[in-house]
Amino acid sequence: MSESYTNFEIEWIRDHIKAFFTDDEWGAIESALEDYQDQGEPETALKNSINNSIHLLFNGSYEDIYNRFNRMQVNR
Repeated sequence: MSESYTNFEIEWIRDHIKAFFTDDEWGAIESALEDYQDQGEPETALKNSINNSIHLLFNGSYEDIYNRFNRMQVNR
């Protein structure tokens, strides 16, 4: 099953996810991830993966986000 999202829908999702958290909450998430990476190599890799996902969500092209979503659906 494949679903297609428009650029408008991607922007709507981005805006609503950003607005879901306050600036202080985003800061706490960032701080927690930084602390988590200090636990060791696997945790650092996971933290980097999470940061990459967040970056893609907010800065990636429609095509990049669509491709990532489809890869996630295949891997489930």
